Amino acid sequence: MPVARAKEEIDSAEFTDWIEFNKLDPYGQWRGDAQAGIIAATIANANRSKGPSFKPEDFMMTYGPPKRKEMSGDQMMALFGAFAEAHNASIGCNPDGTQR
Repeated sequence: MPVARAKEEIDSAEFTDWIEFNKLDPYGQWRGDAQAGIIAATIANANRSKGPSFKPEDFMMTYGPPKRKEMSGDQMMALFGAFAEAHNASIGCNPDGTQR
């Protein structure tokens, strides 16, 4: 139902009832994500060998701006160095970039 039509046909008491009903039995995108997260977590936990168990939230989309962790320059250089080392190893290079 379009918002303009809803404003004409639904009073505030009915709208409040729908809000309360949605709290008891939510629907929409979030509910679908929660259902998929439960299934994914169940499968992942059934197939994991060690480590902490997965939660449905681990498999659910997050909406809004991404949360970024601040990194120092040293942390960035260490991360880039690890990436470069792994990349060089995958293409058969020594740490200094020369071919093996």
